[in-house]
Amino acid sequence: NLETDPTCTGIDGVVTAFRNTYMQTQPCTSAHFAHVIYHVAKIAQLSASRPEQIRPQYHILNVITRGAIDDIKETVQAAIFASKAPISVIFMGIGDRNLDEIERLGAGGKRLVFQGRKTDRDNLHYVNMTKVLLECDGSMDESKFTLSEKSLYQIPRQVATYFTKNGIVPVESNNPPTRKTSSETVYRPSTAQEVDESECCQRSATDHNSPEVPVVSVPPYAQENYEFFHRKTPSLNRNLRSMTITGDSVRHY
Repeated sequence: NLETDPTCTGIDGVVTAFRNTYMQTQPCTSAHFAHVIYHVAKIAQLSASRPEQIRPQYHILNVITRGAIDDIKETVQAAIFASKAPISVIFMGIGDRNLDEIERLGAGGKRLVFQGRKTDRDNLHYVNMTKVLLECDGSMDESKFTLSEKSLYQIPRQVATYFTKNGIVPVESNNPPTRKTSSETVYRPSTAQEVDESECCQRSATDHNSPEVPVVSVPPYAQENYEFFHRKTPSLNRNLRSMTITGDSVRHY
């Protein structure tokens, strides 16, 4: 947003930042995203590591682009680095240029793999901004609502995945969130199957028979969220240059 503080409040803040930036910058046909992702991911890591942090913060980097990625491999490595931080990256493509590469990069439900390194979780998403706006009825309110709905579609699952991996459990609104320890009560469904991104749960899950950790019944909303981000994604078989999207739930570079 060309300001010292990069934070935008709500969809109105994003739209305002886009307008101001569009009026003050010259669009180009190519883009470099790696340094931006690294910068914001480090900000997110810093905020999460502060001892005085009472409530955890989750950051969303919104990248609006009209060009192809010139640093695709560097961007993939930056995304792998950012997957360990409390951050999601939303790519929003505009214009009529070829955005296939960035669309595949932000395909939801898939994890990136580059030279043997894999993202800790899926934290990317892509939205074709031009297509979304063309499908609206033309009103500003409808455009904002549809755009926010499409762009934030994957965020609840990605936030829940990060909190699960890092042992951050929900608590009463009057108390600050805490991290799970061996003496805390944990919520776990008794019949759900662990698939794909549940590696985090497999690493941190506690044995049902452990006398130290009581297992309680799962509230309906927790069961629904668990099943949502542990569901199997449809198989995709598409190739683009050195990138392959397959049914193994990863994207190789």
